[in-house]
Amino acid sequence: MFDPIAAVPTDRPAESTGAAATLDLLSPWMLAPHVPLSDAHRPAVHGALRMLLTALDLSSDTALTQLDQALAALPVIDAQPLQPSMTATHLTPDEVHDYDRYFGLRHVQTAAPAVNLTRGLLTMTRSFVLLCERVAVLDPAQVELQKEGLRVYAHLLARTFDLEVLGR
Repeated sequence: MFDPIAAVPTDRPAESTGAAATLDLLSPWMLAPHVPLSDAHRPAVHGALRMLLTALDLSSDTALTQLDQALAALPVIDAQPLQPSMTATHLTPDEVHDYDRYFGLRHVQTAAPAVNLTRGLLTMTRSFVLLCERVAVLDPAQVELQKEGLRVYAHLLARTFDLEVLGR
């Protein structure tokens, strides 16, 4: 499996690059417009989303530290791999498995989908910041456009979880 992040040289130790990380995703056909968030998880999820928004305005080293802190502050949840016998797409289960394996994804089911979605956004944002740090030739306008998309997604999750307004 080709990993574009791992393919770019870095002076960061391997364990902090996240190159071997697997991104756990909820199945798209199981997503709802409103995702319940337990009172126990509410402060951690809200704080993590706020930290993500702040990290997008920081230097890459500081942003990575902040994103790592946000990930560490999220509760560890039980997420079971989803082994569908059929999918809600035109793909067969074997094709979905091949796609997931290639991209380092794992479709899961969990009793805490809000925490899972938040962790996924933080993990993806961390990979994006690493890419920006390692590849100096990225178009600054496109980088800002991606950052704005991440901000919009964070606000979307906050609304979906019935959290108070996040700020910028």
